[in-house]
Amino acid sequence: MPRSRRGCDGPRGRRDSPPQRRRRRVGSPGQSSQLGRSSNYCVALPDSRSLRGRLAGVVAAEYFVTQLGVFSLLPVLPVILKTRVTGSPDAAGAILFAFLVTYRGASIAVGGALERVSSKRALLGGLALTAGCFLALGAVGAHAYAAPLLVLSGVGMSINGVVGKAIVAENVEDAPARLRAFALLNVVLNAAAGVGPFVGTALVGHVADRALFGYVGVCYLVAVAVVAAGIEERPRPRRAASGVLDWRSYVGLFRERSLRFLIVTSAAVWFFYAQLFSGLPVHLFAHFGSRGLIASFFALNAVLIILLQYPLAAGLSRRPSGMRSESYMEVLALGFVLFGVSFVVLGAAGAALAGVYAAVVLFTLAEMLSTPLLDAAFAHLGHAGRHVLSFNARKLAQVVGEGVGGFSGIALQNFFVHHGGESSYWWLLGACSLATSAVVHAVNVTQVTATASEL
Repeated sequence: MPRSRRGCDGPRGRRDSPPQRRRRRVGSPGQSSQLGRSSNYCVALPDSRSLRGRLAGVVAAEYFVTQLGVFSLLPVLPVILKTRVTGSPDAAGAILFAFLVTYRGASIAVGGALERVSSKRALLGGLALTAGCFLALGAVGAHAYAAPLLVLSGVGMSINGVVGKAIVAENVEDAPARLRAFALLNVVLNAAAGVGPFVGTALVGHVADRALFGYVGVCYLVAVAVVAAGIEERPRPRRAASGVLDWRSYVGLFRERSLRFLIVTSAAVWFFYAQLFSGLPVHLFAHFGSRGLIASFFALNAVLIILLQYPLAAGLSRRPSGMRSESYMEVLALGFVLFGVSFVVLGAAGAALAGVYAAVVLFTLAEMLSTPLLDAAFAHLGHAGRHVLSFNARKLAQVVGEGVGGFSGIALQNFFVHHGGESSYWWLLGACSLATSAVVHAVNVTQVTATASEL
């Protein structure tokens, strides 16, 4: 698209009259060149803020449609894998582990290739890959040979999660506007998380789950159309990018005490969080026959986050002690306590509705305290110029923690079902989470004491 010479006069974006534009180009050539500058997708037209707002709206629409498919699938995927794809809890856990690894971490492995193409093409490629996989799954149904397609679909999901946010970050330059854009994406995600489980539980089991898989494929196909029509193609500036992942940089992070401890703690958070879409669905489908009731537990999680996440974060930021590195660890330790108590309550509740709802509330509070805080903690502890590396380390911790947690939620829970009862699994998780809280608190106190002695 050719660059426009119709600039914006000040923050209001008022279009100049033709005589004013001529005088400005003659008297202020530097300013004129600024008016012709374009971002990755949006040129500086008279109302560039509205165009960037429209871009964020397009990404939000794409994000809602895709997450609607994702959250229709995740609450029922462990049951599909266990009962129809494999028939073996261990094999089902292994497939879920592989899917979560690609879903959460594939974007890191293909990051070099993504940098060589425009963001729009990368996003379209990821969406089309996932759409194709699920439309194929809709044709073949839930059979053993469906596992490779499911794992491959995680690659496209991972690309979508990263590139969509990158488009917003690249094109919305104003910090408050960018914050609002990311807040919109978060609201959209949780809105989809509130609706998706009802769709997934309604469709699961019909014609070998073909209806569910086809529905997810159509969601991603709609997202392809939204991106193709709503985002303008612009070439990405050439970069000296490499498709080879430099693992030595990540190994170097473990030589730094504070980051090493944070990475391990982050992996533990994601291990316990993974029970939401692995162990909990297995528990719910074993104890409850109403699909609407099962979906309501996941909807409660999403609604609580929509209502309470921001007030909780605002309250933490106003703490008298501020949010120093030791404060992050204190809050994470409290999050582990809440995770542990929720698991103990769930193990004791069995099929008691009040107990399961209470466990979900406690789990959600732990999630709201822990998962957003990890981003802030990695940003706080990451060195200048190395924030991308630090956040990728957080992503790797999530891949490992959530993958192992997903496997244990199916395979290890099944072991306890046949050796001592299902409640023992949740009580073991509760004990591990409470022990992790004690370790985090003790190490944090030791680090604070050591830092104080060095001053």
